[in-house]
Amino acid sequence: MNWVKATKTKLYKLVSEYICLPQMKETEYVEASDRSGVYLKWTMASDIHYSACYSIRYGIPHIIIQVKKGNETHFKNIIVRDLDLESLKNKGMIRHIKRESLIKNILSKQAV
Repeated sequence: MNWVKATKTKLYKLVSEYICLPQMKETEYVEASDRSGVYLKWTMASDIHYSACYSIRYGIPHIIIQVKKGNETHFKNIIVRDLDLESLKNKGMIRHIKRESLIKNILSKQAV
C-alpha cells in the first residue's frame, strides 16, 4: 500500500510544475489529520486563495489545486492525474507500507 510522503520543499517543487507559486516562505504546509494527504496553501493578489492537495487515492497519486476568490463559496478545481508513480518514488514522495504492518498499527491504536 502506497502512502504520501512529502516535506514542504518537495511538495512546493512538485506543485510548481503545474502552477505559478509565490516564494516558499509565503506558503503554508499542512498534513491531513489522517495522514492521507498533504496541503500547500497560499494567497495571491486580489484576495485569491489557493490550496494544493497531494494524495494517493486507490493507488493513484494526484494533485488537486483549488482556487477560490475572497469569501465566495464557489471555487475552481484543477486536477492533475498524470503523476508518474516511479518518478514520485525516486523523489522520495511515496512510502510503501505492507498491509500487515498497517493492520497491526490500526489494531494497536484501537486497543488503547
